[in-house]
Amino acid sequence: MLEFVVLLGTIISSSAGLGYWLAGKFSSLEMRVSKLEQDLSSLKQDFTTLKEDVSGLKGLREDFSGLKQDFATLKEDVRTLKSAFERLDEGVRTLKTGIFGFNELLLEVLKEKDIITEIEHTSMMGALRAYIPTSTSKYYTEEVRKKLIEILNKKPSDYTMDDVYELRRIADLMIKEYCESGRKREDLLDYAGQLYVASLMIKVLYVKPKLLKAGIKPPEERYG
Repeated sequence: MLEFVVLLGTIISSSAGLGYWLAGKFSSLEMRVSKLEQDLSSLKQDFTTLKEDVSGLKGLREDFSGLKQDFATLKEDVRTLKSAFERLDEGVRTLKTGIFGFNELLLEVLKEKDIITEIEHTSMMGALRAYIPTSTSKYYTEEVRKKLIEILNKKPSDYTMDDVYELRRIADLMIKEYCESGRKREDLLDYAGQLYVASLMIKVLYVKPKLLKAGIKPPEERYG
């Protein structure tokens, strides 16, 4: 009987120990499951964030695609504008050629009628020498100014077509300088116009007759 009681106590004690052990194991397992659930929840949150980032990247990709299309449109607009400017430039050159061609013809007529003579040319050259504009640093430089003085001081019989072209080039440089100054150097603009007229007078009064006398056809000109 005593042995049975002892055995029963041992079984009860072992069962209680097993229960405590199992309870500990279940508690540990429950904690691990809870941690796994937390990790799963965190992973789910990370996945949601990643999904939002991917969605944002998709939107960014769409924005980039739109920007690329806008750039292509802008590029086409620039090409169209450039083409329009080229046509405008050609129109200006044609108009300039027509105006100077007419002025040259007019000077020819005035020369034939002895209205424009060497006296008028000498007076004009004297005025041009007296009012030569001060030089600047970009287009109408001191070197260009000295070249202008050199041409204006030439004897009429020494003029060539190169001098005519050079006077026009200097006039163009003065106009560029006028624009560069913010249109403040109006003296350059006025003087440039006078140089163009002077170049025509030199050609009509001196260079062209000299070429014709030598049997040389005067060059066809394209102004601008």
